[in-house]
Amino acid sequence: MAVQWSLHLAAWIIQDGNYGDIARGDRLEAAVEFGCGTESLTLAVANEPSARHLGDCSYEVVGRVVVVEPDVWVIDIGIGVFNEHKPPPGLHAGDTISGRLELGVDPFFYFERLGKRPTMPPLIYTWHVAGIVRQTAPFVDVGPRMRARDPSKLGWESVEQTDAWVHDGGHGEYVLRCELQADAPKRARGAS
Repeated sequence: MAVQWSLHLAAWIIQDGNYGDIARGDRLEAAVEFGCGTESLTLAVANEPSARHLGDCSYEVVGRVVVVEPDVWVIDIGIGVFNEHKPPPGLHAGDTISGRLELGVDPFFYFERLGKRPTMPPLIYTWHVAGIVRQTAPFVDVGPRMRARDPSKLGWESVEQTDAWVHDGGHGEYVLRCELQADAPKRARGAS
């Protein structure tokens, strides 16, 4: 299981008012959303949940499926993580899966809606932000009115804090290096 977790955070999440700018050393209460192409996940032999950091916010995981609902699913990879999309067909609570996931700070899905469902486990963890890096690749045109990071110039620089309105003209992307604290997970931020 990872000791330090690397979580993606896009500037728009801060700009929406869901979190303030975050500085190294801050305490953060947040659930963790996972993203992946579900085709990258496969059923696995039952094994202990684990997460091996691959870089940035990518992990090779073994996870136990905890919740399967039509619009959301939760897996335990050492911490509970959720995905608010239709789960893969045939997936059931209790299944074990393996594959590659990208982890990120919950934009608002869990703390505004999902955490209020009685079927959802508590997923808001308390984190110590040990470090922050910012993506430095410039944006390039990739189509009509479409821009993306230049893949030949991807890189990260350490920053003391996010600056969601300024970095990359308000399109900053960060990875928070977070240490999980001993507090039990909960359903609402600020709850005891």
